Amino acid sequence: MFEWQLFLIALALELSGFGWLLFLITSFWSVIINLLNSNFSTALLGAFAGAYGGQYIVEKSKSKETLLAEIRHTNNAIILIHDICNRCISTKRQHLKETKETYDRERAGFIAFREALQRGKIAQGAIYKLVTDFRILPPTETPIEILQEQLFEKTSPGAHALTLVTILKQALFALKDMMERKNDFIEQYKTLSASGQIKPMTAFQYFGVPDENGHLDESIKSFIDSIYILNDDCIFFSNRLLEVLVPHCEMLAEKFGKHAPKVIRPDFSKAEKLGLMPNPDEFADWKFAEPNSEKSLSTGRSFWRNRIKLFKKHS
Repeated sequence: MFEWQLFLIALALELSGFGWLLFLITSFWSVIINLLNSNFSTALLGAFAGAYGGQYIVEKSKSKETLLAEIRHTNNAIILIHDICNRCISTKRQHLKETKETYDRERAGFIAFREALQRGKIAQGAIYKLVTDFRILPPTETPIEILQEQLFEKTSPGAHALTLVTILKQALFALKDMMERKNDFIEQYKTLSASGQIKPMTAFQYFGVPDENGHLDESIKSFIDSIYILNDDCIFFSNRLLEVLVPHCEMLAEKFGKHAPKVIRPDFSKAEKLGLMPNPDEFADWKFAEPNSEKSLSTGRSFWRNRIKLFKKHS
């Protein structure tokens, strides 16, 4: 059988114009056979196979180490995002939600009082009793710088996640800035009011409603609305970032296989039940944007441009 195979190979070489190759093979056939059967060739082939196999094991080990490192770094990022989101949720639960709801309710009450007064349903000279809330709220401090470094330098979550962390950073900085500006405004008002340099704040000024002369001061209203909206932005974008990173980490763990580190999966169901999570309808464009798509990137840019316009309007 072996002879027939050699004959067919020789015939094929001859017919295809490679007769010279056939001549070389037949001339040195015995040398080739003896070399392949020698202990030297066996050792050489064994050494080659061993070296190749060893290199394969080393490369596979390096790949496992790289995967393991990225899983751990991604898990660390998830912990940081969870912390950021929790801090903003706590701020909303302890301060912002009650402040906003009380302010909106009392503002609506003042507007109704003024309309009733204008229609004669309330006796002229009736006075609205104004109760102000000038508490100082410490700005929210978060590890956003550490998170950004973690995602940009130690993981590869894709463009969508990197866009989200950039937007989250902008929202957190804007939130901190707005809180500081509100605190400065209140401190300045208290100082000037106590020294008699300015008159006490009227209900028109406090609630951002035009007075009898048409003058409008929305300083307090702008601070309360802007801080509430920005805090919701921070909650939304941190939660959205988790929705991108957790599946990414799960994919890495599945690729790693057995003995992969456990993927951290934050749960905000309690905050959801307490009504502390933002209304998703306000972020519809982000909700339906495909990850890693140009649409998601442009949506992020246009969303933040609209936010900047909003706060410039109220600044």
